[in-house]
Amino acid sequence: RRHATLRMSEFEEGGVKEKRSEPPRRDEHRADSKPFARAPPGSQTRKRSRRGSPLNQSLKQLEKAAEKGNATVARKSFKFILHTGSKLMKTKGAEALAATDRALSVLESQNWADVTSYTMVINLLAKAAAGGNSTALDHAFDVMSAMVSNGIDPSIYTFNALMNVCAKSAA
Repeated sequence: RRHATLRMSEFEEGGVKEKRSEPPRRDEHRADSKPFARAPPGSQTRKRSRRGSPLNQSLKQLEKAAEKGNATVARKSFKFILHTGSKLMKTKGAEALAATDRALSVLESQNWADVTSYTMVINLLAKAAAGGNSTALDHAFDVMSAMVSNGIDPSIYTFNALMNVCAKSAA
């Protein structure tokens, strides 16, 4: 505290006359370096993957996890497929629904599908119905009947999601 008091008194008397330099701005550069170059508007900044779409990559990862018996990786892949599918619903709705069906069938074959998995698929179908997919309602009831036939009791959230599909199909 005494040290801070001394420094404060020096500052008040004008004893400290250091000039602080400001940090360089982002658009400035050193004199010996080249100016910042930006990529032309139409050019690719990242290399595209040759493996295919993120949905196909996740489906392959899900199938590999099922072969190895790794339920944790399979569930993470399934959630990623649903998340990506919901983002692609407006542009590639048929591809997203096909990937979701394949992923759900993999989970069902390993007996890893639970009420949350089915509810998430029905919620995705609600987005498809809102986007104008005419088969989403029938598909949602098929998913619900598959859920019941596999011995999984629907929750209140599942019924809510199903009602959401019905409402968005009618609009």
